[in-house]
Amino acid sequence: ELIDLSLPIYSEIATTGNSIFVDGGVEGIIIYHGVGDSYKIYDRNCSYEACLSCSYIDSVSSGIAYCSCCPSAFSIFSSGEAINAPALLPLKMYNWELDNNILRIFN
Repeated sequence: ELIDLSLPIYSEIATTGNSIFVDGGVEGIIIYHGVGDSYKIYDRNCSYEACLSCSYIDSVSSGIAYCSCCPSAFSIFSSGEAINAPALLPLKMYNWELDNNILRIFN
């Protein structure tokens, strides 16, 4: 997945601490902008009962991602770990590279 961060549709991710949802992965991808040129990339699929159609991250607030299907919450500003039950496993994290303004997301 290639994301051109210079495009206006990705302008919100230019600010540290912001996140956006993009297509890709199982249920979509979360891109979180950390400090400087650091990013955290996660699959939106919740790690608790991942096979359910409603089991995906539908909102992010202050670096915490929330599932629409259960009370699970995940810390996406660190490593995607579950910080609220019932989820125990972290969100799937993707690798990334930044070359100029092109963010490449890969397994």
